[in-house]
Amino acid sequence: MSNTLQLPVEAVAAEAVPVALALPHRLREFALYFAASLAGLCVDAATLVMLVQWFGMAWLPAATLAFLAGSLAVYLLSVRFAFEYRRVRDTRYEFVTFAALGMAGLCVTLGVMWVGTDLLQVDYRFSKGAAAGASFLANFTARKLILFTAR
Repeated sequence: MSNTLQLPVEAVAAEAVPVALALPHRLREFALYFAASLAGLCVDAATLVMLVQWFGMAWLPAATLAFLAGSLAVYLLSVRFAFEYRRVRDTRYEFVTFAALGMAGLCVTLGVMWVGTDLLQVDYRFSKGAAAGASFLANFTARKLILFTAR
């Protein structure tokens, strides 16, 4: 047993690393980013439910705050486990760019949730599932191309 404290999201990503390392380079990065995103989604979804059900917050601001919390988890896990190349040397600028690209994912998330929850009257948790898939693909593509490719 290790003496270091591991956050639950780090433990999830750490479990995926040995399996993903056996994959070809591009597929390995995709698989590790997917694992990081799953951990981030857990942070996101738990925060969303907590804010709506425990604190009575409306789903729209709650989804925004939850998405940002999940994005921080994804960033930390992505730079540690998923991407081999980092185009930007300044981590502050890299995180700001990572977060800015995540705003596109946030717009996708909110748009899909609005259609599902408000227009189609689907429970916000189901809308969140559809939104997560759409924003994952948008975020991976933008972040890989802009931040995590060889110079």
